[in-house]
Amino acid sequence: MKKQFSLIELLVVVAIIGILASLILPTLGKAREQSKKALCKSNLKQLGLTMFMYADDNNYKAPFTSRAWGGRQTYDDFLSGYDGRDTLTNAQLAAAMLSSNTFGEGSTEIYRCASDDSKWKYGNNSTALGRSYAITEMRNNDNNKRFLGMSHGTISREFNELNKSSNTILLVEFHTAGNLLGNGWNDNKRAQTYNSNDAQGNTPHDSKANFLMTDGHVESLTANQSLIKSDGSMASTNNISNTMWDASPNRN
Repeated sequence: MKKQFSLIELLVVVAIIGILASLILPTLGKAREQSKKALCKSNLKQLGLTMFMYADDNNYKAPFTSRAWGGRQTYDDFLSGYDGRDTLTNAQLAAAMLSSNTFGEGSTEIYRCASDDSKWKYGNNSTALGRSYAITEMRNNDNNKRFLGMSHGTISREFNELNKSSNTILLVEFHTAGNLLGNGWNDNKRAQTYNSNDAQGNTPHDSKANFLMTDGHVESLTANQSLIKSDGSMASTNNISNTMWDASPNRN
């Protein structure tokens, strides 16, 4: 004769399943995030190779960025033709954004972290393709110690002039709805802006974002870790000399 389960027994089983699920789901969530972080690292490594291919054809220089916020011809524009896309037309280079209607999502996936859930749009145009990474920002000379990065406007560093390539940042993660392919609002970033965004809780991967270094490897760092100077002290975002943000040739 088959045993009939009582209502109480069934409720106990359901409760046990619920408890087990509550224990397992956080672990699954962490594993999912680790997978997204690994994909992000892979994207950055691919972008590093793309940068080096571009540099080989352009006097070993990093790609240029927009001349001003919201400007045109961003670093990713210059990488077209190397990143799996065809070289952009003059009209596409001059456009304020690139649309998924033209390029599709797949052709630009390496520019987006899987953990980036930004709702990218340009004005009311929700077909704008997003970007999760920004190149470090420099200026015309190295006198302004906030801007010692790799590229800005019509100037950029030569990879062969760097004296600490394994400890110099090339690309940083910067997740925001305004970070759009082909648009200059967020294509380059300095430590000051990055740390301000971090203070608002916007740094991905449990506040330990991925950074592409100028030798092509990727590191996961907190904002503070990226500001540690070569002598072990902590730098101010107003003076990033001798930190990972410093790409100047005379860096110690």
